[in-house]
Amino acid sequence: MKEYEIRKLDKTEIDNIMKIWYEANIEVHSFVDYKHWKDIFDRVRSKLENKENIYVYREDDIIKGFICMDEENYISELYVDKEYRSCGIGSILINYLKENNYELSLHVFKKNEKAVKFYLRQGFNIVNEELEEETNEMGYFMKWEKKI
Repeated sequence: MKEYEIRKLDKTEIDNIMKIWYEANIEVHSFVDYKHWKDIFDRVRSKLENKENIYVYREDDIIKGFICMDEENYISELYVDKEYRSCGIGSILINYLKENNYELSLHVFKKNEKAVKFYLRQGFNIVNEELEEETNEMGYFMKWEKKI
């Protein structure tokens, strides 16, 4: 296995993760008008610039993915660069957060079936189904709890 590191985002790397965020949203959320992602880009960037709990997965001096945890153990962002998807990076990032938390939660679009299946494999359970008002798309609120 290749050597990699997971560490907190250096704020000078915000452009790297925003590129991953934007390209991933356009690709995996094709059911949402691409203009939506363009319209909220600056707002998301500003939000992420002020977050403390953003962790990047780096390998070969390249940021290949990142995860962001908000207050209350909520995962607001988990994105992997399209060139490195299905290589286990998402699982590594989730497991990194699982090590120091007793529960995690997140929202995922219902139509993003690959992501829903991924989170179910990671031990998350669907708690309820909700309308995401900004996109008018249905999503799942999912939760993981450490088994003691």
